[in-house]
Amino acid sequence: MKTFQRKHPTNVQFNQQRKSVYKQLQLIRQIRTKNVIRGILASEKKATVSPTGMQAIRREAAGPDLSSATQIILGINGGYPFSNVGSSYRNLLRTHSLNVIIPENEVYYLIGHLNGWSMEVRKILGAMETMATLPNAHPVDALDALFLVAQQWGASNYLVKKVAYIASKAGKDAELIEPLSKISDLLEQRKYPTPFFSAMEDMDSDFDYFTRISNRVQLLSKYVSDGDFRQLLPLHNVIPVPLSKKDLGSYLRKSHSMSLVDEVVSLVQIFILKEQWPEIIDQINSFLSPEIYAAILKFMQIPFDTSRLYDDVDPYSADIVYYRRAAAFVEFEEPCKYRLFVDKIIGPRLMDNYIPPMDNSIITTPSVRDLTKTLNGFRKSSKYIDIQNSGVFLRTIWFLIYIDRNRTLSAFSHNDVRTILNNTMYLNILLSGDEIERLYATSNDESRSLITVLALALYKSRSNDDDVDFKFRLNLCKTVIDKFQGSIVSYIEWLLPSSPEVANFLLNVLDGPTLQKMYWLVKNPREADQIRQDILRAVGKTKGRLEYFVEADAIEAKAQVSKIQMYFDDSRMYVDGYAMKQWLIDNPSAYQQQYLQLLEHHAENLSVLKVAISRSGSEFKAETWTLSAYDYMLFEVAKAAFTQFCINTNFGIESYLGRRIRHNTLTGMMRGGVETLLEKGNYHILTYDDAFLQAHADWVEDYRSIIEHLRKDILQFKTIQKPKGIFYSDMNVDTEPTKTNIALLRGMATSANSIELFNEMLIRFCWQEIDPQLNTAAKFVTVDVLNNTTSRLNAHFANFNSDLQRQFLAELQNEVHDRFTRLGSWFRQPDSGFVSASIKQLGELIFMEATNGPVPTNQQINWSGNGYDIPMDGLSVHRMYDCLSVLIRNACKYGEVNVPINVDVDAQQAQKANIAKVTVHVASWLKDDASKQENVARLVKCFEENDIGTAMMKEGYSGIKKLRYIVSSCERSSDVKHVITNDICKISFTLTVELAETV
Repeated sequence: MKTFQRKHPTNVQFNQQRKSVYKQLQLIRQIRTKNVIRGILASEKKATVSPTGMQAIRREAAGPDLSSATQIILGINGGYPFSNVGSSYRNLLRTHSLNVIIPENEVYYLIGHLNGWSMEVRKILGAMETMATLPNAHPVDALDALFLVAQQWGASNYLVKKVAYIASKAGKDAELIEPLSKISDLLEQRKYPTPFFSAMEDMDSDFDYFTRISNRVQLLSKYVSDGDFRQLLPLHNVIPVPLSKKDLGSYLRKSHSMSLVDEVVSLVQIFILKEQWPEIIDQINSFLSPEIYAAILKFMQIPFDTSRLYDDVDPYSADIVYYRRAAAFVEFEEPCKYRLFVDKIIGPRLMDNYIPPMDNSIITTPSVRDLTKTLNGFRKSSKYIDIQNSGVFLRTIWFLIYIDRNRTLSAFSHNDVRTILNNTMYLNILLSGDEIERLYATSNDESRSLITVLALALYKSRSNDDDVDFKFRLNLCKTVIDKFQGSIVSYIEWLLPSSPEVANFLLNVLDGPTLQKMYWLVKNPREADQIRQDILRAVGKTKGRLEYFVEADAIEAKAQVSKIQMYFDDSRMYVDGYAMKQWLIDNPSAYQQQYLQLLEHHAENLSVLKVAISRSGSEFKAETWTLSAYDYMLFEVAKAAFTQFCINTNFGIESYLGRRIRHNTLTGMMRGGVETLLEKGNYHILTYDDAFLQAHADWVEDYRSIIEHLRKDILQFKTIQKPKGIFYSDMNVDTEPTKTNIALLRGMATSANSIELFNEMLIRFCWQEIDPQLNTAAKFVTVDVLNNTTSRLNAHFANFNSDLQRQFLAELQNEVHDRFTRLGSWFRQPDSGFVSASIKQLGELIFMEATNGPVPTNQQINWSGNGYDIPMDGLSVHRMYDCLSVLIRNACKYGEVNVPINVDVDAQQAQKANIAKVTVHVASWLKDDASKQENVARLVKCFEENDIGTAMMKEGYSGIKKLRYIVSSCERSSDVKHVITNDICKISFTLTVELAETV
């Protein structure tokens, strides 16, 4: 809670100041307000005025009296001087307790506090003038200037957004580490990382903006109190300008709760947006200190080059880059007005629970022709209101304005719809469900299939309900069957040339689980995987995007490796690790970006702790734990991953609970054989006893209520809506198990130093973190709930004591016990969330596939080295399969038939983690035929190619280039070598792999 501090005066100073304060009471007109102030001065002897005291003033005083009262209490010469300078980022995160008053009075309150610190306010405005040149400065010089601001006025939202702007725009410049660390240390960023890292995600183009903001709103909504989203800094900064007079009140309260600098910025914004509230400008003109007023007018004349915020990107994406970076410069006119224009449109769409629809009647409604013209790009920031001066983002905004004012798409032809969908972005997030339904209903038949794709994308991102998108799945399947002979790939290929953005939506929508639900077209999971691969390769080829080929091959590798061992035990808790890894790749966080950058350049700083881990059975034992220097970043990375691991409705535990717990699987399992026991032949005679039948009916009803309570209330993640949920998606860094897991994650990350493995380790971490909750759930079900159910069962049949009745009761108790034991067994980790396999196992599987038969002896492959039998785990198995497959298949194809293939494997295991550097050498005798020289020349050329990605897109994704690409993408460098000596060709590669645990 914000406290209002004052200096500790001497007795003489105190008496003089007290006399001065009482003299100032003559400025107050209302007697009751004077009495409130007198009461505070008389009763509150500490260095702070209590929140209760300030609440009383804000509640009692109004208009000019509130301004004067605030100055009397909080001004530099007041009873309790409050400079509003915070020493750390903590000040930005604390929620305030200021009571809600009308916006006009919030302005009076702001004026009073600023008038009370007039000289300091003018110094701040002077410093803000110098910051106008910040975008033109060298990043190090800019950060040094911001460090001086931090030294003078502490932490502020104004400051942290500018620091994030510099850090995000300069990228991975190693020069920035030192000046960023100075600011970080000064403002205690390690303790309070959220302000900087959330601002980074807002600014940095590496992060998908609207997807991330949508997730942020969803995750933080449970913490919003009384509908005031501005209390929470990450939500406050989503809308960095006040949208309306009502919102201005919340905005000013948040500014006052953060810093004096942010109060000054909010006052400047009121001046910039004076057309929104002319009457408020009048009251400011009447009561603001003349010196401050003159300083603000002077500041507003300072030129600011907005083009520097977007001149490093192409004009078609410049509008969204400017939108994101403008948040750091809302004290200047053009960025402030641009954000207001856009945020009044999309703010209510992103936070419809907290922001009502805005009045945008002064904005001209675009025509169909406006929306379908060729994009000119965003070239001049002051012309944002010009419909043709736009990139893809602003074209989206204008389309949203059109949709908001028109109930139908009937004016659009099929080509118009294609053009709009190809020149807009994030419609699956920014359109509402009602708007999608309306567009679908009013579009012509030809356009409806395109709207269907958009609808599926929208519902996939917002709901895990299989029924909500049934209509759109059915319609899409009918289109594919009627017009494309049932081939989804043909439909994608038809879309790509003329509707690439729609094809991209479809690519994101049609993952494996969704394809399996399109049962009109897809017969089984294997076919769904094959269709997904074909789609990825088709889109990758058309767009020239290599990552699509990589994903397609990963699906095939998963299917092939699964032949060794079934990885999915449906009776246990399950998280789709492949889908989660893809999510982590698609949604990197600022914490992860910074941590991996440090890991790459300063790995030694990340492992200051030497953790002794011993394995006793299945127990880890650890020495004393103290988080090392950068664990605060790692914790935030892990916390975000754990949240998705738990509640993501597409791959997380929530999706498992949805499928097995809530969709009647649990109900059927628990009730089957229990409620029908009385129907067994040997108990038929009991059905003639009316009293017994009634007791049984009462018991069944009671038992069903227990199951329903479990299903709906207990086996849920705890939220405000589900307060009795037994699972929770939050992490607490202060618990010993979490500290242990973080330290283990750090040890593995520093040992591997691989981005590819890092995401896999995060999934491992999440399983370790959830394990205690699974154990708690299993115990609760098999002990607490079972005992309660058994007691209630016995109570229902307490008065029935014949031999047959007691026999029935005993068997019923056994059935109930069996059901709860089986339910408890669900809450365990899978025996293996991934497949474990050795290199030898993979090699023999590949050889068998390549030669269409089993491996009869070791004559075909000779294994040597210390690493071929070491079991690997996780997705390392799939990468090794892909790499080894290239070399063994090539050896089979180009090597002599009767000469063994020699595979030598050297493994160097890290000391403190289940990580190893594995070097594989595959040697074969070249086949002596007419194509030998041609094959050797082609091999040499493959190794001479420097730009592997471009070469592969031109010549095909296969063979040695594929091997080099996989290794380079995992290991930061392509450590693949070859040598040909006396017709023996030896090719080697090195991979960092995760090792399976051994007991």
